[in-house]
Amino acid sequence: MLKIFTLLGIFLLYSCRSYAQALIEIPFSFNDGVGGTSTLTVGLDPSASDGLDATLGETFAPPLPPSGAYDVRFTLPSSSTQTFKDIRNGDNTAASIGNRAHTVNYQLGTSSTGLQISWSLPFGVGLNIKDPLGGILYEVNYPEASSNSYTITYVALTSFILTVKYVNPPFPVELTSFCGKLLNEKVELEWKTSTEINNYGFEIERKSGGNEWQNIGFVPGNGNCNSPKEYSFIDANIDGGSKFQYRLKQIDHDGAFEYSNIIEVDAAPQSYGLSRNFPNPFNPATTIRFSVPKATELRINVYTMLGEKMLTAIEGKFEPGFYKAEINAGNLPSGIYIYRLESSDFVQSKKMVLIK
Repeated sequence: MLKIFTLLGIFLLYSCRSYAQALIEIPFSFNDGVGGTSTLTVGLDPSASDGLDATLGETFAPPLPPSGAYDVRFTLPSSSTQTFKDIRNGDNTAASIGNRAHTVNYQLGTSSTGLQISWSLPFGVGLNIKDPLGGILYEVNYPEASSNSYTITYVALTSFILTVKYVNPPFPVELTSFCGKLLNEKVELEWKTSTEINNYGFEIERKSGGNEWQNIGFVPGNGNCNSPKEYSFIDANIDGGSKFQYRLKQIDHDGAFEYSNIIEVDAAPQSYGLSRNFPNPFNPATTIRFSVPKATELRINVYTMLGEKMLTAIEGKFEPGFYKAEINAGNLPSGIYIYRLESSDFVQSKKMVLIK
């Protein structure tokens, strides 16, 4: 799923949001059956080291860990609850592939018959549990989300090696940026991913004002890949407003989905404009597009070549934005006509041809 913040980024004409490598945290629960419980959270962070990083919440219980990789140590006396972290360095530019080993030292509560270890692994993460001599006690190899537990019943054992195997990117799609800008009366959206797993594609959703989100398009994903990918989409239908919000709905092949952050693009035109009607020649309907840079009263009238007004296509007060007017000339004879946009500070005319 797409793991990203849902923060609103608002800029004039151009909006863009970048993402850092997500922190990966996987909690493991330990229980000795006589009231002692502890939680160990392991994971990856680009800012982490393999030593003790107090700023990441890593702590230790006496005795001090040996030099080198940080070893997790805790006791499980009756009615105790302790929380520890052991976060290792993660790749800041791509998916963190490989193994991270954690040596867990513990002391069971009195009368305990063993240590139960429980976990819930995200997509793309496996594990194995080994005794101090390297013998495998339990292993999960496949890169699929899984929840399970394992109990170490040999009570004389007070240490084991927990190796977390990052087989594939832990998050199916890692979005690194999402941008939008106004270009030639259209909004161009661009986004990038660093890695993808099981990515069916992206639905593009838009809303303006108090309207609901609308699905305006779809861009196929790249399925599974460990290299950066770039995507784009052109929203050519931005009539009726000047500010538009966009978000991506990333969809997996199994139908699961996640939304991106929201960006807002200011699509207010910089000047008045009147486009040529389409189609032209036409029979009996045609469309006229026009742009308004500020709130104004305006009308579009249709005249004969001799200046006789035949109909008013549109009239009223318009806020900044791009608009379109539909002209139905079913009651007019064939011929050449003039359509004219008229406001207090702008006037423009163009010809159109009606053929019946």
